[in-house]
Amino acid sequence: MTPKENNGFHITAAHAVIDVKNSPLMLEVALKKLPTPIGEGTVIEHITIDNKSPKLRKMRQEAQKLKALPEKDRIKPLLSIVKSNLRYAYPWTIKELEYENPELAAQVKEKTGLSSWANIPLTLSEVANIGYCICRHLSVTTLALAKDAGLQGTHLTYQPVKDDPESYIRNVIRKDNGEPLFLSVGVGKSFGNAHAWCELLTSEGEWIPIDPTTGLTGDTKEGFATFQEARYQTYLGQTLFAEGLPQELFGAAMPNLQFLSGESMRKGLYRIGHRIFLKPIGRRGKKPTETKNRPEYAKFEGPLDFYLLSRLTNTGTNVEIENVKIAQQNI
Repeated sequence: MTPKENNGFHITAAHAVIDVKNSPLMLEVALKKLPTPIGEGTVIEHITIDNKSPKLRKMRQEAQKLKALPEKDRIKPLLSIVKSNLRYAYPWTIKELEYENPELAAQVKEKTGLSSWANIPLTLSEVANIGYCICRHLSVTTLALAKDAGLQGTHLTYQPVKDDPESYIRNVIRKDNGEPLFLSVGVGKSFGNAHAWCELLTSEGEWIPIDPTTGLTGDTKEGFATFQEARYQTYLGQTLFAEGLPQELFGAAMPNLQFLSGESMRKGLYRIGHRIFLKPIGRRGKKPTETKNRPEYAKFEGPLDFYLLSRLTNTGTNVEIENVKIAQQNI
């Protein structure tokens, strides 16, 4: 394996066997967490950073004033700016809003609420003007204001692995105030199927987690311990990808490649495995359109020559590949 330009590694093997009977090729990968690029026109989670709304401009001006404070002392005031202007769109909150302002409630449902589509294009000004939103909007707003306050950060998302309870964020009692971390599920229960938050990077290289949905910050011992106990872990999504694999094979990051709270480096496994196709087959005595699927397992045998690369993403963690080595092989 040799490093490649554009943040990647070239991987070759003279002969490999990967199929249902043989183990996949496992790569041990070392990753470094990178900040999310932020600027005017940057799009994160389909939200465009802009400066058109008077309300947003005021928020950004308040954030700029925080530059006079030491880096860690900017975090809680920064979160206060976000929380005083944006409310989480809990179902019961929107229920109340329907009586007070039905037109605004309809906007929330369509654009920024739990029922809205994640891929709806929005500007940060629209989010600020609506004033009710969910985790992804809160995280992006926090990152934009953090840039104004002189701090870099990264947008983080999580997506649990089915049937793996350790991959879920769970609700816990906060160590900073003794209250449940999340309001929507019981203590000890897993928190949903997705979540978004962020981490801010100090000039000393320390990553500090901050969840604008719950108001939890990791700038104190108690706050950071709560992030750890709740098992916040990132989703790499399409950040890592294998380029040049034979069509019979696919690549995927394993759960142990997910960064935990505050981690700047992470080692874990990337799997090169065989594909499984679902082949339609006709059922005897039934119409041709009435079929069922049967798994068909691909088999690969031969030389391997591909690249493991990372790319910038606007939906998850950005990383740099520091090193790659073969951990398990049939070559």
